[in-house]
Amino acid sequence: MISSHLNIVDDAHIAGGTAVISNITKAGRYDGVYPYYSHIEWQKMLQLYRI
Repeated sequence: MISSHLNIVDDAHIAGGTAVISNITKAGRYDGVYPYYSHIEWQKMLQLYRI
């Protein structure tokens, strides 16, 4: 889900279902629901909450 009127740099890969509500200024992979995280940060967060 991408809000309107945002600036997203080239080579930004956004996973499906990720809510983007602000500009993305760095290239990379982005995951998460809200807020979005870089792919590496998202993986670290998933490990913290792993049961």
